[in-house]
Amino acid sequence: KVKRVKEKKKRIQSHDNPPKKRVKETGENNKADNVAAKDLGISAEEFKKVFGSFKKEIISNDDLVSMLTRALGISNNNRNAIKKAYYKKAREWHPDNNNGNKVKEIKIKVINKLYGEYEKRRKEGGLI
Repeated sequence: KVKRVKEKKKRIQSHDNPPKKRVKETGENNKADNVAAKDLGISAEEFKKVFGSFKKEIISNDDLVSMLTRALGISNNNRNAIKKAYYKKAREWHPDNNNGNKVKEIKIKVINKLYGEYEKRRKEGGLI
């Protein structure tokens, strides 16, 4: 009988305080995402692809390099230039350096995903 009472109390408490829906921080069409995408020079469609899957059919190697160089603000697409620009932007936009700036948080997430995929494909031999 005591067990049933405890279970009933748990059910009542769960109805009083329903769990909050978890909202994605990025990938949804909100103001910060739009501002970050615009600042990075990435279209809304490309932005959605970044937070979707990186299948080679969806984003080709050339498109990936193009998006990464635009996001980093460089015109040279050789490996050393990309790496140098990535580390510079990562330091500049890191959340520890920008207290609560959502746009810069999203920017760093975008370039992290792009650079991670770039390095993965480069190690596989698909990129130079």
